[in-house]
Amino acid sequence: MALPTAQHRVPDPGATPRRQVSAEVARVLDIAAGEAAERGHHWIGTAHLLRALVRADGPEAGLLAAAGVTDRGSDTALTLAVWSAVGEPDPSGPPGPPIANGAVREVLAAAHVRAAGLDHDVSVSDLLTALLRHGGDQAADMLATLGADADRLLDALAGLDALTGPVPAEVVARRPSPVRRIAPRDPGTLLGWRSAS
Repeated sequence: MALPTAQHRVPDPGATPRRQVSAEVARVLDIAAGEAAERGHHWIGTAHLLRALVRADGPEAGLLAAAGVTDRGSDTALTLAVWSAVGEPDPSGPPGPPIANGAVREVLAAAHVRAAGLDHDVSVSDLLTALLRHGGDQAADMLATLGADADRLLDALAGLDALTGPVPAEVVARRPSPVRRIAPRDPGTLLGWRSAS
């Protein structure tokens, strides 16, 4: 799944090869496009992408919720971020399907690079990591509004990846049974600061 963009680029021959996106990432991108369309926004910004990550199922959505980035809160924060952020274009425009803005294209490219470095298809974890590292955009404004710390989320996401990520080949070779993804029961414990309340 690829979000529509305003510009088509010729691939750089020296660029990192593009990875396939997982079904979960395709679903998140569809949700982001739907968020923008439902609000009458011409651009799909990082705020729409963060909101889609919140609304998607999976351990990453649980981690965001544990950090205070909930469905209800992200809905309000998206509205504030879209109209106040200077780093991304105004979402109003001509009718038609929403188009991914430059910031979203940068996040998607960074997710592809991360996935290529880890030699797997683009995962929701790659997408969220790239979004949290991007900073200075609508998603960063949303996180600040909701009191979530991007650095703590990145640390917790690394812990989540250690629990749910792919098992190294040398470990798989020693295991007789198929490898399963393990999801923590409470992703908030990965944040540490929420576990005692």
